[in-house]
Amino acid sequence: MKKLTAITIIAFIACICYSQEPEIQEINVIKVSNGTELLQAIAPNTTIELTAAEYRLPCPDPQENSDNSGDGSDSEEPVHTDYVNFDFFSGYTIRSLDNLTIIGKEKSKAHVYIRKSKGAVFGFDSCTNIRLQNLKLGHQPPAGKILRLCGDITAPVIDLRSYSKNIIIDKCDLYGTGNWGIVGYSAEDITVIDTNIYDCNIGLARLMDSKAVKFITCNFHDNTTGRYAKDNWFGFGNSSVIFDKCRITNNKFTLRPEDLTSNDYYILHGEKQYLVYMGKEYDTFGTGSVEFRNCVFSDNDFEQITDMPESVAFINSDPTSKKSAAQSALGEGPVIGQVGAVKMKSGEIIVKTPEAAGLINMGDRLYLRIGGKAVLMKASFPMQTISKCVLEQGYRGYMEKITKGMPVHRYVKEIENEAEQ
Repeated sequence: MKKLTAITIIAFIACICYSQEPEIQEINVIKVSNGTELLQAIAPNTTIELTAAEYRLPCPDPQENSDNSGDGSDSEEPVHTDYVNFDFFSGYTIRSLDNLTIIGKEKSKAHVYIRKSKGAVFGFDSCTNIRLQNLKLGHQPPAGKILRLCGDITAPVIDLRSYSKNIIIDKCDLYGTGNWGIVGYSAEDITVIDTNIYDCNIGLARLMDSKAVKFITCNFHDNTTGRYAKDNWFGFGNSSVIFDKCRITNNKFTLRPEDLTSNDYYILHGEKQYLVYMGKEYDTFGTGSVEFRNCVFSDNDFEQITDMPESVAFINSDPTSKKSAAQSALGEGPVIGQVGAVKMKSGEIIVKTPEAAGLINMGDRLYLRIGGKAVLMKASFPMQTISKCVLEQGYRGYMEKITKGMPVHRYVKEIENEAEQ
């Protein structure tokens, strides 16, 4: 009887527990008008509405006495709270909170910037359910100062770290002089929508050990890379990333040969500048997958497309295009892979294709572009992700101009007249 009573009580308690509705977190909505108020308002279950046009985040300069120039509303004393910490080399780091939204006015992006810091504008460490919307974020030297006198800003605009998860960046502008638009380490479920990344001075996005990352209808434009790196625009070691309907245009390498010094290690030691760098030589960063779907590329500088063509897919996207955005969408076959090797003695071209591109069959016609001209070839020995191909008659004189990493297209009727000229 006692055992039966005990079981009945346990079952009754279990029923009560399972019948309870999930707790609904109340959202605290706060309106702020300057950078200090913005940082002080950061807390879990909070929506922060930015009502002003500009927000300068307070930042002391250990190298010189600051003159407090700027919008006049912020003290140069950094803000420290239970969730916000400032360090000159890390910038402002938001730690261990859940459910935070920072949103600017719908019709105009609130400008949030930091001066003289080597750190990110916003860093998120072990945070979940974060949304940044209608914001313009970047580093901005004081008026009349050049970058070198302002701490040589060598930091990203947004830094996602330590298992930060479910981050949405929507309708934002991320600008230099930050070195990268977005960096992430061990982050997951990151979605960047309708966002512009421009004026950065090393690369566009760099994510390591990060999963389920999506860039949707984003615009990466007018960035430069110079002294500190000549290795990549995108770096994705051991990460899964999808670009959908994005534009990558006019990103340039600006360091001239006469500007090189003994400190330019990457350039002087012959390392390549890649469009997409997967870190193949590093054991921990040598995996992952990247897909560009229906993306427009135009007028970008790089020496090779990627160090791991088997892990990077271009689907209806041509990374080598020098055409305008309107032209690049017309009459081009989908990119299904890249040149993996060129066998001069046998006259074979080894084409690497990710499984996502679909199978290549014996005799399928493919092409690549050299100097804007479509150069045709046929698959002579296809396998699952590697196919041996040979140039068609009339195109064999291009063999010496074919290099590893060139994108390979599936043949389409639209280039038929062009190919036969």
